[in-house]
Amino acid sequence: MKFIQPDFYEAFRCTAGACAHNCCLGWEVDVDPDTASFYEGLEGALGEKMRRCMTVSPDGSRCFAMTGEGRCPFLDADNLCEIYSALGHDALCDVCREHPRFYREFPGRTERGLGLACEEVCRLLESGDRLTLVTVDDGADDGLTDRERDDADFYDEFCDFRADLFREIFDGGRSLRDTLGKAVVMTADWSLEQPLAARPFEEIARRYAATEPIDREWEQQAARLVSAARPHLPGPAYDAHYKKVFAYLIFRHLSRGFFDGRYAEVMRFCVEAVLYLRLWDGATLRETGALTADDLRESVRRWSQQVEYSAENTDALTYGE
Repeated sequence: MKFIQPDFYEAFRCTAGACAHNCCLGWEVDVDPDTASFYEGLEGALGEKMRRCMTVSPDGSRCFAMTGEGRCPFLDADNLCEIYSALGHDALCDVCREHPRFYREFPGRTERGLGLACEEVCRLLESGDRLTLVTVDDGADDGLTDRERDDADFYDEFCDFRADLFREIFDGGRSLRDTLGKAVVMTADWSLEQPLAARPFEEIARRYAATEPIDREWEQQAARLVSAARPHLPGPAYDAHYKKVFAYLIFRHLSRGFFDGRYAEVMRFCVEAVLYLRLWDGATLRETGALTADDLRESVRRWSQQVEYSAENTDALTYGE
């Protein structure tokens, strides 16, 4: 099996209590069936608390509902997980054990990465000059059928095309605007689709404001961007930041087209995400007179939290008209 991943994938370490935006805040934690069975049979005070805090939906799924303060009930005063502290990593439910990792499987290959809703992942992405993808081969026999081998060969062709996109982003010498446009054309040419240019800033802002909000703060910010009189965009000094984000969005999302052939729509989604981030950062620049590295990382983190962790919002922004 081959794993395709960012070169910083293995360097990721959860910062736990030092994280300013702990992933145990603001989310209901889904508990997978195997872990739920383990929790339900656990003895002692911790087991009793687990059973008390686990809610069961009509479809039988279980989760730890947030407290009134928007915290996981097992997040202690130091922002550390009581379950992890008492029982270790293996006792966590799947979502807590894996977050912020994500996976997309192909015949004989698996893409794996780290979600940008995590502030440490945003920092790792910014720490390098460019995004580099590496292939790790675990040496296991894939046992593929002839059809699966054909699909694996096509996926390898897709990876070659994606590498061409990355070379254009980081080595093409173009401005950010021209780089985004070039990526749209390259994708349409490669996938034999009509190119789909990004929508005007005003329409992008309206589309994002129409997504299901993760919280009131996002809803208010999205409304402010809709009502802004005219875009106030960061200048070329920030192009390197947006190019890295753009490349990472291509890594995470463009391979969705492998399953339905709609690469052009996914590329437009990636381009419009970068444009929306520029709108967001431009508003910060207008309001504060400065745009710090923390500001840039925070807008990416919030965008990812709102969009990439909601399949409905991702699909609406990709395929909705």
